[in-house]
Amino acid sequence: MIDLNYNQFKKYREMEYRDLIMEFIKLLQPRVYCEIGVKRGYTFKTIISEVDMCIGVDPIPLSNIERFANVKFYAMFSSQFAEVYDGPKFDMLFIDGDHSEEGLYHDITKIAIKFIQPITGLIFVHDTYPVEQKLEVPGYCDKAWKVAKLIHDYPSLNLEIVTIPGPWAGLSILRYVPNGQHLHWK
Repeated sequence: MIDLNYNQFKKYREMEYRDLIMEFIKLLQPRVYCEIGVKRGYTFKTIISEVDMCIGVDPIPLSNIERFANVKFYAMFSSQFAEVYDGPKFDMLFIDGDHSEEGLYHDITKIAIKFIQPITGLIFVHDTYPVEQKLEVPGYCDKAWKVAKLIHDYPSLNLEIVTIPGPWAGLSILRYVPNGQHLHWK
């Protein structure tokens, strides 16, 4: 366990990696961005003006986004979204919804792999390396770290993964590479 002062990292709780994701957006200029687990919209609202299509998924609707023509919001659980979505593939996906082992595994296998652009699309998964064991409860990080470890340990999922620890709860960055095809032109 990393010996850190839990309270000094609380300020990152709601938008820990928003600026990093924004840097990736500036660099890669994705057309279609999707966010599962929008909550209050700290990250989502920042990204709306940076992409052609911004898709939000959360059981609680986000207010004040009706004015944006490029937003599609699905006020539902991600399991329902996986069954109804029929739009374009995502260039970037941020998963910050159900952090239970089962919920996150579903979001990765039934949404991320199915709807992300293979090879070039990026998947960001929040809460995969909590700084304190007390964050490993429902409502916070739960068991999301177990899914990140599973992806790392089982290459048959065809996902590349790197996990950045802390400062609050960590972030994993994934890429779907079907058939282990590293370079799309080979």
